[in-house]
Amino acid sequence: MPWSDLFTMRLRLAHSALCLGAALLLARGAQAEPLRLHGGAAVAHAVSGYQKDEFGWGPAGLIALELPFGKVVGLQLQLDTLWLAQGSAPESPKFERGGAASATSLGLGVRVRPFGADYHGQSPSAAGLWLAADVGATLTNGLTRGMVDAQL
Repeated sequence: MPWSDLFTMRLRLAHSALCLGAALLLARGAQAEPLRLHGGAAVAHAVSGYQKDEFGWGPAGLIALELPFGKVVGLQLQLDTLWLAQGSAPESPKFERGGAASATSLGLGVRVRPFGADYHGQSPSAAGLWLAADVGATLTNGLTRGMVDAQL
C-alpha cells in the first residue's frame, strides 16, 4: 500500500478521534469533574513468534481523553500508535523480508482508580494507581482489525 494511502487512512482515523473527543467535550455540560487528558510514550519490541526477530525496536505513544464519573471511574477515548523497525531477515528463504511495521489504534474504554477516593493532595500516593481497558480497531498494514488494550 502506498505511503500516501496509509497517511490518508491515519489522518481520517485521527480526525474521527478528534471529532468524537469534541462531541464528548460539548456534551459534558456543567458538572463537577473536568475532562482529563492522558498521554504516554514508550519504546516497544515484539516479544514472541517470528515478530521478535523480524522486527526491531521502535517508538509507541498514546493520548486518551477521559470523561470522569467521580474520582474513581471514567470513560475514555484513546488513540495510540506504534512503529517497529525492520529486524533480521526471515529464517526461511520462502519468505521475503517484510520491512518495518506500524499500527494505529482507536479505542473506547474505562479507566479505574481503585484508591482515587482517598486522594488528599499528597504525592506520592496510592491514589495515583490506575487501571484502564479499551476495545476498538487497529489499522495495520492497510488492514483494519479488532483491538483489545489493557494498562496499569
